[in-house]
Amino acid sequence: MGETILYMGCMSPYRRPNIATTTKNILDNCGVDYIILNDEPCCGGFLFRTGQLEAAKERVRKNFKYFKSNGVERILTFCPGCYRAFTCDYPTVEPDFNIEIEHISKTLKDLINSGKLVFKSSIPLKVTYHDPCHLARHCGIYDEPREVIKAIPDIEYFELLRSREDAKCCGAGGGVMSAYRENTQRSSEKRINDVVLMEGKILVTTCPFCNLSLANAAERKQTGVEVLDLPEIVWKAMC
Repeated sequence: MGETILYMGCMSPYRRPNIATTTKNILDNCGVDYIILNDEPCCGGFLFRTGQLEAAKERVRKNFKYFKSNGVERILTFCPGCYRAFTCDYPTVEPDFNIEIEHISKTLKDLINSGKLVFKSSIPLKVTYHDPCHLARHCGIYDEPREVIKAIPDIEYFELLRSREDAKCCGAGGGVMSAYRENTQRSSEKRINDVVLMEGKILVTTCPFCNLSLANAAERKQTGVEVLDLPEIVWKAMC
């Protein structure tokens, strides 16, 4: 029987640790069997995004060998950048890459549907969802995060004026947040303004980069909008 790993990625453990913590709490509470690798390698997604293709290909080959040597058959990830790398980029370099990749939004949906994930608290607020570019447009995952949010008791869910395929970008991906910080700030503030326009109280996303960018924008603008990642709002309703 192969291992299921919870892949932590680079962003969450260092910049948004609560995403990793709440994900672990949920999986443990629901009795999901998984391990976390002590020497987890970077997925290399940023190498693809910034055009460092030879280094990216070498990273894929090393990681595939590493996962196989550790008996990994399934990877759960809460980072769309990692998810996109594993599902879209790795097969172009390693055609035999056959490890099952699952984004946490599907995991949470399945746990809700099976009755293993039970909500104890309600969230009677106006809540909306921001589609991360890597997860949505790049990988076609739109419905699972919304279904999870709508399953939380008493939430008043609404869509932003631009969502799904037409969603605005938070501005943080593709190395922009590191190289062109002012562009990221401008984009993220526009997205927060969309939430304020609809009188939303909580903006949920499911990406550590979006989470950081949008939370910073909400704080700069002093809007009172709370930015949560999907596992964060789910754990809030489970407690």
